[in-house]
Amino acid sequence: MRIENLVRITGGVLLNAPSVDSINDILTTSSKVQRENLFIDVNHDESKIAQALENGAYAILTSTIPQIKDEEIAWICVEDINKAIIKIARFYAIQKKFTFITLLTVQYALAKCMQIDKKAKVLSSNPSDALLEILKSKDNETFFVVNSDFITKIDPSITLPKNRVDPDKIFQSGLFYSTFIFRDKYINNLKLSPFFVPFLCALMEYLDELHVEYSVDNFNHFEHFYPQFVNNNLEQKDFGSTDKVLIFETDFELFLKELNFLEERYNHQSLVVFTPQETSFTCKVETIVYKSFCDIQNLKDIDFKYAIIYGRLQDFEESLKMKVTNQMSLF
Repeated sequence: MRIENLVRITGGVLLNAPSVDSINDILTTSSKVQRENLFIDVNHDESKIAQALENGAYAILTSTIPQIKDEEIAWICVEDINKAIIKIARFYAIQKKFTFITLLTVQYALAKCMQIDKKAKVLSSNPSDALLEILKSKDNETFFVVNSDFITKIDPSITLPKNRVDPDKIFQSGLFYSTFIFRDKYINNLKLSPFFVPFLCALMEYLDELHVEYSVDNFNHFEHFYPQFVNNNLEQKDFGSTDKVLIFETDFELFLKELNFLEERYNHQSLVVFTPQETSFTCKVETIVYKSFCDIQNLKDIDFKYAIIYGRLQDFEESLKMKVTNQMSLF
């Protein structure tokens, strides 16, 4: 890409009169920059700019007024680096004739766990990572994307699929397993909570309409309603090996819906809610407010079967006793 076109696309200002007139690739990681590349200063870090220069960068795109250390290369300043990334991504998306299929947040998380036909990729929700994926992709690619301001600015014409579609029949399942029938597909003992089956069915219906092939047999790394089995001393145990479970959720809207799902299906005496003090909501079961992650040890004094926690497992792991005999496989 010519430097003058890059300036025009990003709406930036060229701060000098460089001797170079074009770049051949765009990078956001300074250590990976090579000769003739553009480096985008996403972290506003002068040391990263210096590293990119050492590696042979031909242009620097930044939102801060830099100290120009090399007049031979192009120094481009923009008002907002994220907006510049969007503009570059939009330019290449149009040029390469991409199709974006927008998913709701839960469907996007489900799609990341599915085996989807190679003609449809799951695009990162991080703007910088998404830009690099767009740059590396071939013409006429199809991408699944999460609904966000970033993607709607790249392609304002996108539409949303249905949020939920009920299965034709759902059989009695455990809290973390589901068996159901949907559009003549019999899904047996899927390692996914029944709570998410309507979201999955909406996604399956959407993929069928698009004639995209997929597989729904592996949700080992699904990020929501994440169960960690523990014993009475809150020692982490293998999946399904105890009758006491900590359930972690980082999406507050989903957290409230999952709590309601548990309240409707289980004895309230067997449930407990563990939430940070800044959250505000009402529920029918016992609620414990935590100020720090180590407060999770307070659950040892409570008789419960399921504790739904607003937070990430990773943040609490140091406070949980680690005694796992085998590496846990969640699903």
